[in-house]
Amino acid sequence: MPDPWKFVHHFKAGVYSWRSSAKVISRIKAAVAEIRKVAKTDPVRAADGAVKFIERIVPAIEQVDSSSGALGSAVYDAIEAMADVVARAPLDVPARTRLLDRLMEAFMQDGFGYLDSLGERWGTLCATPEVASYWASELIGTFRHVKSIRARGGFDLYRGSTPCLSALLAAGRLDETIELGGSDPRPHWSEAQFAAKALEQQGRFDEAIALAEACSQFTGMRIDTAAWCEGLLIRMGRHDEAFSRYALLAHRRTTYLATFRSIRERYPGIDEAELLAILVERSPGEEGKWFAAARSAGLRDAALALCAVHPVDPKTLIRAAKADSAQYPVFATHCAVAALEWIHRGYGYEIEPSDVAGAFEIAIALGASTGRLGDVRRRVEPLTTGEGYNAGLLRRLMAQVAWE
Repeated sequence: MPDPWKFVHHFKAGVYSWRSSAKVISRIKAAVAEIRKVAKTDPVRAADGAVKFIERIVPAIEQVDSSSGALGSAVYDAIEAMADVVARAPLDVPARTRLLDRLMEAFMQDGFGYLDSLGERWGTLCATPEVASYWASELIGTFRHVKSIRARGGFDLYRGSTPCLSALLAAGRLDETIELGGSDPRPHWSEAQFAAKALEQQGRFDEAIALAEACSQFTGMRIDTAAWCEGLLIRMGRHDEAFSRYALLAHRRTTYLATFRSIRERYPGIDEAELLAILVERSPGEEGKWFAAARSAGLRDAALALCAVHPVDPKTLIRAAKADSAQYPVFATHCAVAALEWIHRGYGYEIEPSDVAGAFEIAIALGASTGRLGDVRRRVEPLTTGEGYNAGLLRRLMAQVAWE
């Protein structure tokens, strides 16, 4: 009988080549959508489909280029979605056990790390403390053996460590979770997080924070570790401490603007100007990167103060000048001139003559419209000295302007 799931035909071992990343991502999204649709009316069947997807995904994509990170992100999101489908399905214990057996087999055979998040969510997948305790007991023997090797100074890994700890925590076996998750001589957050959560459940909050900090002594604190510590302190009502110790790392995003917005959302009681000043102070050597955050918050004086003293990407300044030329012409004028000044000092990536000319044209047009043309001239003229190409271009552009 043919399999009723459409996605299974697209996920067979070795079916995709090195350059199939875009196609794979598209088919992953289609598979998730198919399973989620079924879950609305038949969650038990959807759970089986989710497990089938997880069983097939790694063998199907093991030859595909994942260097960009896009494939890894797509798989991670899909695994999280499928784990939710399995966890929520109203399965009896035998049916859930059968699915978990299959998931554990896929998890253990994954040599690429695509299914790592399954281990961290194993306790949730078990659905009940009884099932979680069963799985903890199944895995704990090997895990204890590995821990004994580490305790003697050896090095050994056990792929079942995270599902074991996750199951122990879900089963309420807190002392064992703390013993196994927090006793490593070089603790790592992937395991220690479960011990920290068990310590929190026992009300041993400062010990939980200390364990998280211990995980950072050799490699530096991870973003997810900082976020957990911050959340714990906030749950304890220690908001000021959470902010001062963890906020900047916990909310680190791909841009400084996104980081600022995330922290601002988490701590709405802090004045935006004060928040910006604190973040700038805590970013030595990177102060200018908060320019976009200052501008986004409407703190234009602070933004100008930043770009006057600290390097700001000239293209960021040019974009700001263009965007604000109508509503904030004086601010935009300063941004355009600052862009030229930082280009003159050698900052900026792949600066083109069109960038220089564009910034100059904005500065001249706005300088004339705001009565600040003389000020623009005084700031730009020193940039025309020397033999650099940009200096020569500015000299030619300056010569074309009627200054009086």
